[in-house]
Amino acid sequence: MAAIPLTLGPLLLVIAGIAAAVAVGVAIWKNYNKEAIEAEKAAKAADELAQSVEETRARVESLKSAFEGYDSAIETLNKCTKGTQEWKDALADVENEVLNLMTQYPELAKNADLFYRDAETGTLMVNEEAREKLIADAEKAAATAQAASLVGNAVASKEKVDAEKVDLQRSGGYTGIGESYSDG
Repeated sequence: MAAIPLTLGPLLLVIAGIAAAVAVGVAIWKNYNKEAIEAEKAAKAADELAQSVEETRARVESLKSAFEGYDSAIETLNKCTKGTQEWKDALADVENEVLNLMTQYPELAKNADLFYRDAETGTLMVNEEAREKLIADAEKAAATAQAASLVGNAVASKEKVDAEKVDLQRSGGYTGIGESYSDG
């Protein structure tokens, strides 16, 4: 039994040495490819930002189109003679459109300023000022996302150029600013 620890000792040292060599190799590789890795991360972030822009824009368009049913119901109501059955039906349609908005967009229902009950009819209505602010805020968010995406693209481009510059320097094809690329 005493022979087993003696035999494993050198083997464990060899394994530890190999593991250390692999770890050092990985660290050197990562350091050597640092610029390429950073460029890849920046490109991925830029792609995610671009996707966010598309999602934000889609959300704005969805929000705008969600109010179309309400707008149509209000238009119909405004054409009716007050107090008639047609007017009462149109009033019910307006309320149903508001309820549809609240169902489709539960976050809108949390906006205390967006909806109100008409004092005269008791019907749920949309506060136009709050609606305009909601749309404007959503459009501002889309513009901010677009700006962030542009910055992300610029960073990704810079990181890619830096990585390519390092590759060229390592291959001897780039010697610095103001100097030309070599053919070899």
